[in-house]
Amino acid sequence: FVAIVGFADYLGPGHDWSGLAALTGWFFLCRSLSPRGWRWLWAAAMVFSVAVAALAVAQVTLWMPRARGPFSSPNFLGAYAVLMFFLAMPRQVQGQRSAPALAVSGVANLLSLALSQSRGALMALGAGLLVIAWGSRRWRLWASLAALAAICVIPLVRSDTTNPRMEIWWLGWQ
Repeated sequence: FVAIVGFADYLGPGHDWSGLAALTGWFFLCRSLSPRGWRWLWAAAMVFSVAVAALAVAQVTLWMPRARGPFSSPNFLGAYAVLMFFLAMPRQVQGQRSAPALAVSGVANLLSLALSQSRGALMALGAGLLVIAWGSRRWRLWASLAALAAICVIPLVRSDTTNPRMEIWWLGWQ
């Protein structure tokens, strides 16, 4: 997926071509995987998340105000990090042997999310945590984490971007 997106960005066609190519590739890959193949793909995605976080740290440290990882946009990195964070949660795993590795991947994804400074991704993180809180016995913990994600969005809201976004959201609602 990342190789296709990177190749598409290198050639310059933009997001549309890379999205279609990646979607088609994932469709055919997923149709052909056995359960063991799914476990390998999942494990590779968790390892890759750590590499993406290292790249995000290098980008912010060396030359970028907002990390974008191997993607063409910080918002894509944020969306990727939120998805991988929820896939890395130990609740999603049947065996608990891999819990420490999942914790490393989960922290790496939160780091990628923070360095992307993506408001939408932070809001998605909060919404996902609220969904988990809804069905959990430890709902106070998950609701508190969701509130923390919401609070983290506040410093990222700039007045020069708020009005156009509100207009876009209003148009979307209509």
